[in-house]
Amino acid sequence: MESLSAVDGMHENGRKFREAVGEDQLDVVRKSLSAAVEISPSDLFALGPEISYVPDSWLPSSPDFWGKK
Repeated sequence: MESLSAVDGMHENGRKFREAVGEDQLDVVRKSLSAAVEISPSDLFALGPEISYVPDSWLPSSPDFWGKK
């Protein structure tokens, strides 16, 4: 995912899906999914100059973001 704007699109599409399918069919999908999927991990990562140790080669590409080390 290049940015969190992709998550916004997922939420919008999820709303459209729920409206199109209806609650009865959505319950069937939920039950089938919970029976089939044991675990579904998701990770969210953040990059920030104050919390990241980046290679020196990254610094010239975005000096305003990474600042001076």
